[in-house]
Amino acid sequence: MLNFKQMTEEQKAFYLEHPTASVIEIWNCEITPPYVPPTPDVAEYAAQKAKELKDACYGSISVTSLEFAMAIDKIENPASTACYYNLTKAIQVRDDFRSQSKHAMQVLDTYKPQMESAQTIEAIDTIYQQAINNL
Repeated sequence: MLNFKQMTEEQKAFYLEHPTASVIEIWNCEITPPYVPPTPDVAEYAAQKAKELKDACYGSISVTSLEFAMAIDKIENPASTACYYNLTKAIQVRDDFRSQSKHAMQVLDTYKPQMESAQTIEAIDTIYQQAINNL
């Protein structure tokens, strides 16, 4: 792979000293340090994790929009309800939705400001995990 005739003496010596070096490293006679991905800015990372938390909070509500809409329709139009059971079930679906929504928003309102004010990425991750566990 390497043509010793076209290499300088310095490149030959470098190759013999570093046989696993890449062609570019031998050409430049220096080892390229391993790639270290840049650490994200703490504020940027906090904003990203806050969005993930918001999505997780909304995703934690298990009552679908259709179930909720049907429940509200049955509650607001009791004449369309065939029996008391359907109305009771509709009220329960509505109450479950309200309860889950309230809890999700409380989690978001509690942990989002904490993540935004955290000073390190590790602290943000810890707060995020606490929030997810609290959902």
